[in-house]
Amino acid sequence: MNRSNPLSSAIHLPEQLLVGQRLIYVSSGLAERSTSEMIMGLSGSNAVVIQMSPYMDALELKAIARSAHEVWILTSEAADNPALAMLLEFRRHSIPVSAGERRSVLHAPELGIVRLFNSTQNGELTPNGVLLSLGDSEETLIAAWERMRIFGKRLVSTRNSSTPPNPFAVAPIPGLTTNTLERLRAEILQSAKRDEQIVRWVLASLFALTVVGVVLLQAMAMVGWSVPMADIYAVFFMLVGSSYMGVRKYHLNDRQLLYRLVAQTIEVHLLWHRAGLNEPVTAHFQLRHHASLKWIRELLRITLLTERSKDNSPSSKSVLMGWLPSAISGNQALANWHASRDRRMTWAVYFCYGLSGLLTLGTLLGQPTGWPDVAVGTALGIASSIGTLFLIFGGTLGYSANAALYRHLAELLERTQQSLELDLPDHEYDELLIDTGRECIQAAVERSFQ
Repeated sequence: MNRSNPLSSAIHLPEQLLVGQRLIYVSSGLAERSTSEMIMGLSGSNAVVIQMSPYMDALELKAIARSAHEVWILTSEAADNPALAMLLEFRRHSIPVSAGERRSVLHAPELGIVRLFNSTQNGELTPNGVLLSLGDSEETLIAAWERMRIFGKRLVSTRNSSTPPNPFAVAPIPGLTTNTLERLRAEILQSAKRDEQIVRWVLASLFALTVVGVVLLQAMAMVGWSVPMADIYAVFFMLVGSSYMGVRKYHLNDRQLLYRLVAQTIEVHLLWHRAGLNEPVTAHFQLRHHASLKWIRELLRITLLTERSKDNSPSSKSVLMGWLPSAISGNQALANWHASRDRRMTWAVYFCYGLSGLLTLGTLLGQPTGWPDVAVGTALGIASSIGTLFLIFGGTLGYSANAALYRHLAELLERTQQSLELDLPDHEYDELLIDTGRECIQAAVERSFQ
């Protein structure tokens, strides 16, 4: 397992790198022939531009290929500089096995956009095309960067006053500290919890309004007014359905699940990083969600800039021993919480539908008249409507699916903990930590698209 440092000290970051910003690496020849105004005009305000050294080794090229959102190169310079030519190959076709990698073009995290420029005789720079990896388009990448920018902007707007103003303040040494990423992860989870609370309040409010509406409609139907109740019912439930669809359309619940995915992926990255494993987390997303997760892949390029500890990294076994107990108990607690909510919703639906059935049977057998008939009819309409609302409410929040996924993770982590009792070589524990982290990432992806 490769435990080498992917970030050379020759790559220096600016003093501030804000979450959601793009990293643009430019070749030295292009930087020498352009002004800062020109670079800013081409890159836009939401980007940090870093000049590359003309002399880079393989580790530096890997770090740049994986962390850069864009690479800008002077065409003539690429032809004369083997390092830049190699960087072009990394970005377009992935890092080959000969360079110590084992991923194909389908999973390689280093793939990305390369912009080429020509220099005229009078020194003017002109674009000379855009190189993209297979299956990518410039429009897709621009859309991903916009979502990444919105994510960063929203995270800043929800930050409380006790948090430092910039989570990516970088010390004189290059790279992001683990404390920086831990703080970022905490802020992402805080934002996700806020979204989850909003979704619950919105759905609870819709639920309460719907119940009140059902009671009023049922009362109107039973008092004998000469109004087209069938049409009123149809319009009412159409509005109710549209309201619940509106909640889904604005993706409030989807957004908090995606934010939790980002936080989970950062946690896995920190675990691997702590054990000294040079394993990019963005290589472990399923291909079926490649387009939907494009902005998250682009956002998490910054994890490749995490600085290495000066001390010796602990073994993967010790990292697992320190992490697994809390991870197991946390997933078990979440599984129990969601399972409890799912049972409550299920029993509420059974009760309401069962009561509706009993009232219907009583009406057929007893043939009530007068006020008893009004009361039974009102209770029947309310019970059946509320049962349907409970069914919609529980399905929207996904209690059952979440409980199953958290239970799966808890069981998987327990199996991993049992594996620690085996006498395995170090590289087996490395693989065990990577496999466990991959399962956590993919479980978070499933929760996001359930």
